[in-house]
Amino acid sequence: LRHRDVAFTSTVEDQWFWRHDRGLPYRSEVDSFNTAWVEKAQRLVGPQPTIRGLADPGLFGDARIRQVLARIPSLKVVVVVCDPVSRFEKFYWRHHLCHSGRTESAAERPCWPTLAGGLQAEPEMVAREASGQHLRSLLALLGPRLWLMHQDSL
Repeated sequence: LRHRDVAFTSTVEDQWFWRHDRGLPYRSEVDSFNTAWVEKAQRLVGPQPTIRGLADPGLFGDARIRQVLARIPSLKVVVVVCDPVSRFEKFYWRHHLCHSGRTESAAERPCWPTLAGGLQAEPEMVAREASGQHLRSLLALLGPRLWLMHQDSL
């Protein structure tokens, strides 16, 4: 998670929006969140990034968080998208491929030795991992404040 023009909140995925299940965060939480960026910028040497970023690929998939994002004044949301077949394939390899190194949480999910076998056994798996409806919802909420970029263009 590095880009010379973006000051990310973290070098890994930032789970800030998942810390509670209220509709909107408390003002004190927002102030603390904003202060973290200011403090991080003060530690940087050289030119300061002009864009602040938070990386969490799961944000767009949650209806409550989409509503929260839409209510942040002047927010622009950049969603980096990839090929949906590659996305599904990655999901399958991570969560449903049968192999000896599966984690305990993955072991609770069904596994199949091939992607075709998984699709035959559970065809609705593709629909569960589809992201198009979430992107349409974000577009309806954010309009021109939503920017889509293809992963290959970065």
